[in-house]
Parts: sequence; C-alpha cells; structure tokens
Amino acid sequence: MSQRELAEPGVSYAYLSRIEAGQRAPSLKALRIVARKLGVTVEHLETGSPVSVANARELRVLEAELRLRLDEDPSGAERIFRELVDAARAEGEVTLEVRARAGVGLALARRGELREAVFHLELALSSDSVSPLGRPDVYETLARCYAASGSVDRAVELLDAGLAELERLAPDEGVTAARLAGVRAVIANRNGNHEPLRQSLAEALEQADERWEPARRAALYASVGDRTAAKTDAAGTFALRRRALGLLESADDARELARAHLLSGDLLLADGRAEQAGPHLARAEQLLTLGGDSLDVGRLRTRQARRAVQIGDAETAEELALGAVALLEDHPAEQGEALHALASAQAAAGELDEAEASYRRAIEQLASGRRWREAADASRDWASRLRAAGRTEDALEVMDRATMLSIRGMGAEARRGRS
Repeated sequence: MSQRELAEPGVSYAYLSRIEAGQRAPSLKALRIVARKLGVTVEHLETGSPVSVANARELRVLEAELRLRLDEDPSGAERIFRELVDAARAEGEVTLEVRARAGVGLALARRGELREAVFHLELALSSDSVSPLGRPDVYETLARCYAASGSVDRAVELLDAGLAELERLAPDEGVTAARLAGVRAVIANRNGNHEPLRQSLAEALEQADERWEPARRAALYASVGDRTAAKTDAAGTFALRRRALGLLESADDARELARAHLLSGDLLLADGRAEQAGPHLARAEQLLTLGGDSLDVGRLRTRQARRAVQIGDAETAEELALGAVALLEDHPAEQGEALHALASAQAAAGELDEAEASYRRAIEQLASGRRWREAADASRDWASRLRAAGRTEDALEVMDRATMLSIRGMGAEARRGRS
C-alpha cells in the first residue's frame, strides 16, 4: 500500500511520509485512521503487539486460574499470580491485583502455607469486588485456613457473614448457599453438636435441590451482575457474568449429550431392544438434571414409558407416560407421542377403553402437527391391540386410517425432497 493509498482526509500522504521518516509523532486521530485502514488496533501500532495489554493480562490470569484447577502442583499457577500481583501494584491496577491475590491465596492454601494464604485471601476479601456469590471459593478456602490454624470461631463467623451477604444479594441462589453451609457444617462439627448442624445443612440442601436449574441460576447471576455494574464494580460484574456464561455453556453441553443419548435410546426402542436402551435413557436423565427443560424431560419420560411397556411393566409405563403428558402440555405434537405411550401402557394393563381414548387423542395431535409417520405408527399399534382383543373389524378400520396417514407422510416427504 502506498502512502497515497493509505492517506485520507485528516492524514495526508505528506504527513505519513514525515511520520515514516521519524520527523513527526502521529496524533491519536492519525493512529486511529491508519489503524482502521490497515485493519489493526491502535495498540498494535503503538506497541507492535497484535494483542492488547488488557487482553494479554486477561489471558495470563485465565491461564493461571485454569492451571490452579487442572495441575496437581499449584506452583506454576502461583508463580503467574505473583507476577500479576507485582505488575498490578506497579501500575495501580486494583482489579487485577485483587484477582491475582485471590489466586495466590488459593494456591498457597493448596500447598499448606496457611499463614501466607490467609494474608492474601484476607486482602482479596477486603475488596468489594469479591462476594460470596461471585467467589465462594475464596470464602470457603479462607474459612478452612482459619479452622486448620485453630481459629474455628473466625471460620464460622466468616461463613455466617458470607451466607448473610448471599441472602442479601441473591436469596434464591440455593446452590452457593448449600456450598457455604456445607463447609460451615464440617468446620463447626468439631464442637460435637451435630443436630443443629444437620438441620441447617438439610434445609440448605433442600433449597439447593429445588433451585438447581442452571438456566435459572445463570439468569440470577446475570441480574446481580447488572446491579453491580450500575455501581461501577467491574471486577465483581466480570466474575458474576463469567459464572453465568459457564453455567449456560455447561448446561448446553449436558443437554446436547442428553439428546444424543435419547436418540440412541429411541432407535434401540424402535428395534425392540429395550434392555440396551435402558443405559442410554438413564444417562440422559442424569444429564438433564444439569441442563434440561420441560420439553427435554417430557421426551425422556415418553421414551422411558415406551421402554417400560416393552419390558412388561405396564404400571410404571402408565405413570411415566402421564408425567410426560403433563410436561408436554405446551408442545402438542410431542404430547401426541406421550399419549401414544400412555395408550400402549393402558392397553398392556388391560384398560382398553381408556387406551382407545388415548390413541384417538394421540393420533389427532400427531396429525395436527403433521407428524404423519408417528400418527401412522400409533394407528398400527392401536389396530394390533384391537385385533388381540378380538375386534377384527375395528382393527381393519384403524389399519385403513394408518395406511392413509402413511400415504400422506410419503407425500409430504416427496414434496420436501423436491423443494
């Protein structure tokens, strides 16, 4: 690119020539114009580094925080955190210093250097940016250091203060409250008075189980982060928003893996391989506790009901299918599949009148949602039950309906193929 090509109003080619010759220092305006035309940042032109100083430090902090969690030996993380503390103090970067000091304290605590760990953790905790909601690990570790040093009362006081602050900031965040309450119970248990501790911990765990849903917790963290942002508490806001995003990302991973297990279970059930489908459905249920919604859980209950029918447990199948129908109330087509599972369970239990009503509802809802193949499957299943009950004419009528539904389904697939 020539000087004339780089030049534009506000930065003439003659001005650029003098800058290149070392006769002029570029103004901030000139740097911005040139940086935009070259496709780089102003900091890149100033420093020669494509990564800004702020981004480089954030990457360094994240490296240390990851190493602290992943490495068996925390010494490498501690060294990086100490370097960051020194750099932050030299340049007056209070936010960076607080975060790095917390890291130093956590690393020292892991190495058993309790006195120095307490020094760094107390300094970090004195900052308004370190809250029990954003950094429960700092509260927990400092409390354990106090207790290990013989100061059980200080440990309990710290955790009580953290729980009170948590109640003020986010009274609905039961999971973090249970974390802190659990540490408090372990520490206070040394005094031997078990019953009050057991009761308080049981209450905290009940609240945590009720409010575990990651998406709800992420929304709570984001909301509290927004409130702290209004007070210009950048470090506290970053911590809360990082936790919110982390929860959502973990929930996404869990949900997609659960859906893959559900699909595997579905395919195995379609082949009549109920025993092999069982482990996939059980794993999906575990994962959906971390990242599922009513639609995902409803789909799971439908497939669990189908499996229970295949293994001959009609009572369990009916219970699961009823749960699926309730969960899928806002999803008519999916509810149609649940109704099909319910009908199969009722038929297997000998409740043919109830089963017929469920089959009708299932086929109607599946057809309304243009789920022709599933509607045809439900019709064939119904016809099979009718034939087994000796109602041959009724079975033939329902089979005719299944044929028509199959034809409509094939036509819909052909039209999709042409489009």
